[in-house]
Amino acid sequence: KALDGFKKLNEPGSLSKVLTNLADLLQTQCQPADLAAARQYAEEALSIDQTLDPAAAEIWKTYTVLAKIAEKQGRTAEARTYRQQARQAKAAFAGTQYELRRHAPLIATAIAAVTGNAEVRQELEGSLAQFGAAYQKLAAAIRRILNGDRNEAAILDPLNYRDSMIVMAILRGIEDPASLSALLEAASE
Repeated sequence: KALDGFKKLNEPGSLSKVLTNLADLLQTQCQPADLAAARQYAEEALSIDQTLDPAAAEIWKTYTVLAKIAEKQGRTAEARTYRQQARQAKAAFAGTQYELRRHAPLIATAIAAVTGNAEVRQELEGSLAQFGAAYQKLAAAIRRILNGDRNEAAILDPLNYRDSMIVMAILRGIEDPASLSALLEAASE
């Protein structure tokens, strides 16, 4: 009903969100017909999102749903491409830097642990062990970084767009600690 209503009202932003949400719901059913319908809805949402302001469209969410669908349909390379597009869209969104502020302590701790502070590393590893089920992929990515892995594409690939922004900030901070100073200063305000 909502879908039909937003089509009649000619509200592309709302229509896109409904299509994305419907696609996400259908992809959880895992039936071939549901996955096909989910993909169709998500692709329709994506075509709308591409015409809207990125902040209003939140296109990264649609890419994420398309990645889930592609993964369930066995199209791994396509899923990887959609996850990468979701990360790129989220990174390009101006509000992402603001959102990262709340993760500044974790980011700074990870960078300090990598740059040789053994005590901080031990504390961080203890904290990572406490991460809930929803954050296990983020914890695994941070552990990879702590163990010296800097292959950004490989580290980011399994992550959702939110976790990937945190990991990207950690990697940027390791490469150039000065680039992280603005984020940390803003977080302390």
